[in-house]
Formats: sequence, structure tokens, C-alpha cells
Amino acid sequence: AADLNKLPVLETRAVLENLDFSLELYQELIGIYRATCAGLGDELAEILAGDNLKDIRTSAHSLKGIVSSIGGKRLEEVTSQIQNMCHEGKKPAVSVWAALVKAESSALNAAIASINWEAMRKFVKENKP
Repeated sequence: AADLNKLPVLETRAVLENLDFSLELYQELIGIYRATCAGLGDELAEILAGDNLKDIRTSAHSLKGIVSSIGGKRLEEVTSQIQNMCHEGKKPAVSVWAALVKAESSALNAAIASINWEAMRKFVKENKP
């Protein structure tokens, strides 16, 4: 298990590099996340209270894919660990994992809200080939 404190909540630069420095595309991905996916962390936290490992794994997998596309490294790691436990047939302890999912979802939403788009434009301008 990775030490979450060593991972960034939101790693924007690596994502921008993967998107060939398309700030417009990244803004679109962030917009989609905010509009349709920001509540998925709470949804996963609720599903963790149940006993259906397949549902938990599916929910974790969906959230992981979305947050990885925008650079949500810490939430991506949490969902990855939940997914792995389910894959191994182990029920993630709701008392631990639901709180982690909620905390990391909140941290990610706060990081997204505080993106400095002007600094991002400068980064793109300086690095775009």
C-alpha cells in the first residue's frame, strides 16, 4: 500500500503532459468530473456498507478510472486498494475505507476548486512543443 501522504491530491502537470498540453481538454475533463462524478465518492462510501464485493469493486473501478483521468492520485490509490481487496475476496472494512474515500473525495474536490488556471496556462505555454 502506498503512503497516501506522499501522493499529491491532484497531479495536474502529468495529466496535461499526457493530453499533449491541451488545457481545453483538461478543463473539459474537470468539468465532466464536477458535473457528473463529484458525488461518486459518497456513493462508493455507501456501497462499502454492503456486503456485495462485486458492487464495491465495480464502484471503486468506475471512480478510479475517472479520478485517474484528471490526476486525482490519492483517491485513485484508495480506490485501487479497495478494488484489489475485493478482487482477493476480502471485504474492505467500512469503518476505515468509507472514511478514507470521503476524505480523499473532499480533498480532491477542494483541490479542483482551487486550480490556478492562470498558472496552468503559463505551464502549458512554457512546455507545449
